[in-house]
Amino acid sequence: MRFSAFSTLLWFAGEPREMYHCVLESKSFLEKMTVLEHTFPFFLPVREAEIDLLSSNAIVRLVSCIDIVDLHFLLLVLCQFTIFYHGCFQKFIDYIGELSQAYVDRREQVCLVKELYGNQLGEICHSLSYQMIEFSLYKFDWSVKVTVAIRYVDLVSVLPSHIKVLAWPIQQPKKNSSTRMTMKRNLGIPCPTSREGNEIMVGQTCHIRLFYAEDALRSMSLPEGQAYFLF
Repeated sequence: MRFSAFSTLLWFAGEPREMYHCVLESKSFLEKMTVLEHTFPFFLPVREAEIDLLSSNAIVRLVSCIDIVDLHFLLLVLCQFTIFYHGCFQKFIDYIGELSQAYVDRREQVCLVKELYGNQLGEICHSLSYQMIEFSLYKFDWSVKVTVAIRYVDLVSVLPSHIKVLAWPIQQPKKNSSTRMTMKRNLGIPCPTSREGNEIMVGQTCHIRLFYAEDALRSMSLPEGQAYFLF
């Protein structure tokens, strides 16, 4: 029986966040290693990575078929097996590290948004792995509601692949709302007026898609990209 263990220290914005551990075991030198225990979040596909990256035992089967008399060939195959197995083990470590680091990056981005814009945030929801994130916020004295829906193509991504940002004008009964009308025009939201120049209330069904904000979020982190539709 042999064991191998590794630890992954995760960072965000240049500061350490948390450390995860993983222990692998193998019954013999010629058998593949399996995950004995780990402290990574349960929703990260550690077991799937084990199957994909550590389950190849083609060389093990090859070694078992070799005539023990041919020692030179046996040593050659054992050397190749060692190199191959070390490569699989390193790929597993690299992938798990990348997977957990991406999770922490997405999670900390959402936490930073809450910290920076908490007084403007409405409802916010996300999946356990932060692969799907949806939230809303209010701007311009709560006269405009912005909804954001973000999807990441996989669990190792830190930039979203599917983004939808919508601006919704909220009904305002007050008159002479020149400030709100100016803000809505800046967002590209139509603001019809009556003959007296007072603002006509716009229903919740009238919205505009903020493509420039979506483009910004495709190349920036979530807190950085929000500057394109928060101000």
